[in-house]
Amino acid sequence: MAHNGWVMNDDPLRNFADADSNVYLRRELIAWSDSIKLRYGTSYEASPFLWAYMRQYVELVASIFHGIRLDNCHSTPLHVAEYLIDAARAVRPELLVVAELFTNSDAKDNVFVNHLGINVLIREAQQAWNSHEQGRLLFRYGGKPVGAFENTTPPAVADALFFDQTHDNPSPLEKRCVKDVLPTAALVSFGACAVGSNRGYDDIVPHHIHVVKESRLYTSFSQNPKSAGEVNFDSGIFLARRTLNKIHFKLGQGGYSETYIDQLDDDVVSITRSNPLTRESMVLVAYTAFNSSLSEFKRASYSIRAVEIQGEIQNIVFEGRLLPKETKFEENETFLTGIECNLEWQEDVSIDKSQFVNVLKGNRYNQIQFVNFQPGDVVAFRVRPFHSTIIALQNLSSFLHSNDMLETVSKLSLVTLNYIIFRCKEEEGGVYAIPNHGELVYAGLQGIASVLETVSLNNELGHPICCNLRDGRWLMDYIVLRLLAREDTKELGEYIQKLFHNVAELPNYLVPTYFEQCFRKVYNLCVTHALSVMGCERRGEFFNLLAITSLQFMGIAEGGYLPAAGDEFSFIVDGNPFIAHSMAAGLPHFSTGYMRNWGRDTFIALPGLLLLTRRYVEAK
Repeated sequence: MAHNGWVMNDDPLRNFADADSNVYLRRELIAWSDSIKLRYGTSYEASPFLWAYMRQYVELVASIFHGIRLDNCHSTPLHVAEYLIDAARAVRPELLVVAELFTNSDAKDNVFVNHLGINVLIREAQQAWNSHEQGRLLFRYGGKPVGAFENTTPPAVADALFFDQTHDNPSPLEKRCVKDVLPTAALVSFGACAVGSNRGYDDIVPHHIHVVKESRLYTSFSQNPKSAGEVNFDSGIFLARRTLNKIHFKLGQGGYSETYIDQLDDDVVSITRSNPLTRESMVLVAYTAFNSSLSEFKRASYSIRAVEIQGEIQNIVFEGRLLPKETKFEENETFLTGIECNLEWQEDVSIDKSQFVNVLKGNRYNQIQFVNFQPGDVVAFRVRPFHSTIIALQNLSSFLHSNDMLETVSKLSLVTLNYIIFRCKEEEGGVYAIPNHGELVYAGLQGIASVLETVSLNNELGHPICCNLRDGRWLMDYIVLRLLAREDTKELGEYIQKLFHNVAELPNYLVPTYFEQCFRKVYNLCVTHALSVMGCERRGEFFNLLAITSLQFMGIAEGGYLPAAGDEFSFIVDGNPFIAHSMAAGLPHFSTGYMRNWGRDTFIALPGLLLLTRRYVEAK
C-alpha cells in the first residue's frame, strides 16, 4: 500500500502513482497517513472489483445527499472521476458537485470543471495574507464587477464556493487578530458567489479542529444555556452570522449580481453588491484586523478615506463590533469552545443613530465619514439611485427596447453614412485622442467601435476609454458636435444628444456600460441600413464585412475633385459646392488632394467597391 497525498508543483493531469513516476522513490509526496492511493488502472477492465465497489459507494452517497465534495480532486485520475460522477448523476441528475481543486492554473481548473461537470470550486479567504489580497480574492470570485458590459465572453475563472474558513484551515486566530473574525465573515458573505464556513469559526475556536483526531463535540443551542455544553446567540458571532446569511440569500435572490471592491486604506475594505436592473445596492465597509496583536492598532478613524456614494443612503442595514474579553482561554475537555467575546450588534439603524459614521449629503453624491471606526468593526448601508438616475435609466431602457431611431437612420445616404461611420484623420483634419491610449483610427463611429469591441468583450473596465468616459463627457460631446456640424447628419446628432444627456445623468461608474449599449445600437442601425441600401443584408457575414469596408472609400473630401458630371453628383457644404462621391485611392495616405482620385488604383477597385454593392450611379 502507498499513502495518498499531494505533490508540490506537479502536473495534476498526471497520475503520480503510475509506473513511470518516481514521486514515492524521491519522497516528493506530502503524504496523508489516514488515506491510501488506489490503483484504478486505465479502464474498468484493469480492476473490475475496485471500479464496481466505488461505483456502488458513489451511487449510495448520491441517493442520500443532494451534493458531494470531491476531496483532493487534483490527485484523482480524471477518467476515474468522470466515470464515478456520471454514475452519481444517473442516480441524482441535479447533484451539486463541489471540488477541492488546486492546480495553480485557471486553464487546468477548467479541464476538470468541464470534464466532470463541477458546479463550484472551493476557495479560501484564509489564503489571504492582508486585506489587499483578501479584496483581490473577493473581486476574483465574488461576481461580475459593477457596471459590467452586457455582451462579454464567459469568465475563464470557474464559479467558487468561497469559505471564510474550511475544515482544512488552521484557526484564523493563529495568524490574525481575534477582531478579524467578524470583518472577514462579513466580507465573504457579501460575495456574489456561493459561500461557506464552519461551526468552529462562529464559535471563535482559537485552535485547529482536526476532522480525524478530534473527538469532542460542538456545544448545542439553548435559549437559556446552563452548562458548558450549551450556548445561545450571545455567544461567538452567531447573531451576526444569522443576519449575514439572511442578507447573502436576499442579495442572491434579489439579483444583486454585480460587485465592486474598494480598498479604502491598508486595513479597511468596502464591497458593494449592486442590482444591474434596478441599480439598487448594498455597501459593506469592514475594518479588517490581520495584525496578530491588538496593541498594533493605533490609527484614528478620521484618517480613513471617506466613501462617496452616488445614490441615496436609505438606512444602515447593520453595524457591529467584536470585543474580546480579557479572560484567559481554557480548553474544555468535553466540548469545543471558543474565546469569550462581546458582540455589539444592531440592525436597521437610522443614519443619525450610527456609532461609526456620519453622512454628508450632496447633489451628486453622499459622503460617508468614519467616526470611532475601529479594527473589527463592520457597517452596511442600503442605497437606492437618485431620482434623476432612475428617470435616466427609464429613458435609456425605453430607447434600447424601441426602434424610434430607425426612421431617422433610414433617411441617410451612403455618402452621409461614410461621414458618420468612417473618415480617417487626413480626411477629417483630426480625430479623437483617448488619454493613455492614443488617437482613434477613424473620426466616425467605427473608430470608437473598434476599441469598444474588444473592451466590452473582455469586460476591460480599466481600459483608458472607460476611464475617459467616467471622467467626463468629452467623447460623447465629440460625437454629438461632429454630427450637428452638418445638415445631413444634424437630425441624428440631435437624437444622440438627448440620448447621451441621459447617460451623463448616471453615476460615473455606470457610464461606460450604458454608453456602450447606446453606442452599439446606433452603430448597428447605421451599418444595417448601409447594407440594406447596398443590397447586401442577406449575402453572408464575410460579404457584409467587405461591403461595409467599401463604404469608407467613397465619400466627400476637400480637394478631391472630379470633373463636373451633373447636379446629382453635387454636394454643398457651407454654401460652397463640392463634387461628391469621389473614391479614395487608399487610406490614409491617398485620401486627400490630387492623389485621392489616382486613376489606376480607383479603377482597379471600382468593380468591387461600387458594382458589387450596386452603387451604379457613383460608378458612372
